[in-house]
Amino acid sequence: MVIAFSGETEFIQRLNSGRFNGRIHSVFNKVINISDADNNQLYTIGCRSVDNAPNTLVINLNNLNELNLFQHQPVFINHNKLVINHQLSVSFERVNLWCCELPEYISHHRVIEQSINLLTERIEQQGIGGGIKAITDREITPFEQQMSVQLSLATRELISCLARGDMAQIAPWVNRCVGLGIGLTPAGDDFLVGLCAVLAMPGNPARGCLSQLHQAISQCGSQTNPISYMAISKAAQGLVRESIVDLLVAMVGGNKNHLIAKIDAVLKIGSTSGTDIAAGMLAGLELSQKLGEATCLQK
Repeated sequence: MVIAFSGETEFIQRLNSGRFNGRIHSVFNKVINISDADNNQLYTIGCRSVDNAPNTLVINLNNLNELNLFQHQPVFINHNKLVINHQLSVSFERVNLWCCELPEYISHHRVIEQSINLLTERIEQQGIGGGIKAITDREITPFEQQMSVQLSLATRELISCLARGDMAQIAPWVNRCVGLGIGLTPAGDDFLVGLCAVLAMPGNPARGCLSQLHQAISQCGSQTNPISYMAISKAAQGLVRESIVDLLVAMVGGNKNHLIAKIDAVLKIGSTSGTDIAAGMLAGLELSQKLGEATCLQK
């Protein structure tokens, strides 16, 4: 039997209810994604190195390589255990509960300016090109060039619409971002995750933009894969993985070394995903600063 040592509160509550009618959606080296037929959401079982995150249970295995698990196999509750295809039984009775709690935004110019500068610097120095960040260490293909142009245009125009309050144009540019890029979580999706995470912070002067983003994102489910869409839709509700929360906390904390460490942790996510998420967070910070200054001038 496998032990779950950490789990998101709402996921654990659902498991404790005994009502879970799932099937394996996808299996990776360190993650099993499960689709729940009752609420049309994806849930994740992750190995010990995986972040706490929305709809996620972290178990005490290093990898899933030796398990014979495949798509569509059943997942259910039996005697207070989560059973995956009758071959993996997960106990969640003594699990540590985790929930996403975003820090309060701080309207302190020096602190926000430091975060903007350090994010910009670390993305430039440590970020991986191929998504939001351009590839600079080799010759790029025509496809990569076109993708880079489209990503730059879509993300730039979306931020511009949000900054000037052009609500009618937000949905079209969100539509352009969702699914734009390559890989399991396209760059446009990852950018939106980072952007929404910052805008969702309590007290953020740009928080009013989030409802429009959420509404627009809710219409784009068919444009990207379900795993990526779940991350975007959760982020639009202010629910993101723990490493992103940790970076948000560092952004408003004012400690330079701590902030650098948390930026670098996010940059290590996936291939280019961490860089794309960080780019979205940077855009969100810059937008928040701009709208905050405009609010101050109006008072």
